[in-house]
Amino acid sequence: PIADQKYSKGHGIIHRYHNRVLFTPTEICPVLCRYCFRKNELQQGADLFKFNVDQLKQYLQLNPQVEEVIFTGGDPLVLSDRKIEALLLALSTIPTVSMVRFHSRTPVILPNRMTQALIDLLDRYAQHFTLLTLVIHTNHVSEWLPEFIAVLNRMRKTGINLLSQSVLLRDVNDEVEALKTLFTQLTRYGVRPYYLHHPDPTRGAMHFHIPLEEGRRIFKALKHVSSGVILPHYVIEQPEGGGKVLALC
Repeated sequence: PIADQKYSKGHGIIHRYHNRVLFTPTEICPVLCRYCFRKNELQQGADLFKFNVDQLKQYLQLNPQVEEVIFTGGDPLVLSDRKIEALLLALSTIPTVSMVRFHSRTPVILPNRMTQALIDLLDRYAQHFTLLTLVIHTNHVSEWLPEFIAVLNRMRKTGINLLSQSVLLRDVNDEVEALKTLFTQLTRYGVRPYYLHHPDPTRGAMHFHIPLEEGRRIFKALKHVSSGVILPHYVIEQPEGGGKVLALC
């Protein structure tokens, strides 16, 4: 739905925006989200996810305008600490890369993976890069275990920049109070709500979809009852992979 193939450069590299690239170091996820826009490709062994770190380094050297590498997938935090450190070490040798970002659902659905050793590893590289960000994917506070809250309390004491992303889903979180609670609780534990995604038109998941006007109505109502500092950007993907735009336009 977001035309990953159109912007794929091979070897796990997707270059949609001028100054940042996606990199898919794995096609494995701890859970397969039913609404995921990549779920079909992930199950097909697509070449899109056949990554190569040396090719990534070479691509970054040839494209010095790229300042940020965004690890996605699959879920990059299912990799071992050794592999994650090897990726970060490789990027640390590229002087034009000043920011690194991980998008992950792992802290919510598999909080035991967020060991102190992994947190310390990310924190150590957060001291090297201008910004090392972990974007945590969560859609509703009913997903949260006490272990997840404990992970947040440990990570907020580090130099890791903590953001969140959520998807607006029919009969899951398409209510003002559910979203307000989610964003308030994230803020309480040191996570800045970053993205609220309007759902992508994904094969096999259209029962989660809501019309754009309905999503706009919900978000506008949310603005009336929530502090602006806890609200994420409400975004929608443009057709043909044109990238994210604000959904309230």
